[in-house]
Amino acid sequence: IDMVRALGITGIPERQISLVIIGVPVPIICYVDLWADGILYDFKTSGFGWGQARADAEQFQPTVYSQAYAEELGVELPRFEFLVLPRQTTGPIQRLDATRTVIQNMDVFDEIRRIYRGIEAEEFGCLPACGKHVDQEAA
Repeated sequence: IDMVRALGITGIPERQISLVIIGVPVPIICYVDLWADGILYDFKTSGFGWGQARADAEQFQPTVYSQAYAEELGVELPRFEFLVLPRQTTGPIQRLDATRTVIQNMDVFDEIRRIYRGIEAEEFGCLPACGKHVDQEAA
């Protein structure tokens, strides 16, 4: 916590957002770790660190959070930054830019629609060994 405070960033912690995507009839509801003026922060903890490639590969949080921010405030997409906290308190904190463009967000929305259609079509199976299945006949 001291390392985070030393960054001097401020904003609203654990800010709830809701986003509706055309073609997906249920809202996406989540919480932004830190909602600041013109920038969103998401905290990650890692014993191995991250790199820019890992931040670039993260699709959903930067897209959903930044789109919700832009729509709520009627502004352009904000900056988005991952703050990767080391497990050891000696630091350093990694700051990785994951700001997205409108085109990148549109691609992710297409992926979200594809996943939603797959869920509705029951394309995503689960193995009985997961331990969460109930024998319908026995129930």
